[in-house]
Amino acid sequence: MPTRFPWGAAAFANNAIDKLEIPVGTKMASTAFSNQIVTMDVTTDDDGNIAFGELLPNLVAVTNNDGSRPLTAEEDLQVTVVNGGLAAENNQLTGLSSSVEFATATVNIALKNAAEIGGYSIRPLTLNIENDAYTGSNTGGNTDNGGGSTGGGSTTTPEPAPTPETTPDVTPIVPISSDPVIKKVKHPYKIYAKRAMRLHKTVELNQPLQSFKKQARTKAKTFTVLGVSYSKGGAKRYRVAGGYVTANPSYVANLYYQSNTKRIRVISTKGINQYKTAKLTGKVRTTKRNQVLKVKRLIKTGKATRYQLTNGNYVSANKQLVIWK
Repeated sequence: MPTRFPWGAAAFANNAIDKLEIPVGTKMASTAFSNQIVTMDVTTDDDGNIAFGELLPNLVAVTNNDGSRPLTAEEDLQVTVVNGGLAAENNQLTGLSSSVEFATATVNIALKNAAEIGGYSIRPLTLNIENDAYTGSNTGGNTDNGGGSTGGGSTTTPEPAPTPETTPDVTPIVPISSDPVIKKVKHPYKIYAKRAMRLHKTVELNQPLQSFKKQARTKAKTFTVLGVSYSKGGAKRYRVAGGYVTANPSYVANLYYQSNTKRIRVISTKGINQYKTAKLTGKVRTTKRNQVLKVKRLIKTGKATRYQLTNGNYVSANKQLVIWK
């Protein structure tokens, strides 16, 4: 918008603006961008905290000759917790219990330099939180507990996903002796452990071979699914190298995203490479952790998937490398 036209009081207030480019020199009222209403999906760090940097709106001042500059930084945020049991301290949200896997919280955000950008504020900011510090709960009565401890089980909320993920086509094979019927997958694919679980010798998950602790998604145990089988009670199991694991979606999920999104954030500590082709050949550059990338479409290559970015490059859609923003 030309700078000679001022932006009046509450001109863009009570919207859902989290990205804004403002021409340098624009005149605006002190309440032009007040009280934005925004919902955001976030993932905690390994300690269950959320850095204020994860909550930053993308506010940019633009000029005609030298590009743009950000108008906000992590230290500019003034965060007030409305509900959700969190605390705002040391430039991060804290206080999420390790027994909680998914949570919702509401905060209000004001900016120290708000006068420069028309009183921009977010009231409220609703956070849908995935807790990477989740270690499980000792309450509830889940009967398919991944072959973990024999205590009271646990109650969890399944991983939220706007588009359900698909399971690869399977074809039956003839059982050998008294072994369970296994439907062998045409193309083996990978899953990862979302919480503590065990690998078992039998499809009934009553002979544990190895235990795996709950870890952050970037470090979680992965398995290659070779087939699908069912217990005597009808519970679905995955046949993996060395034995069986539960197929309960509270415990495992496909390692690769199976549907499209608009933005992804890099979560790998080593960053992620961008490539010229969907086969991930011809490295272009490395994108550092916490950087956000804009997505054009999802590409399937066998059972692995890639995201083509709006710049034309390709990155892996591995959930241990990126997360939906």
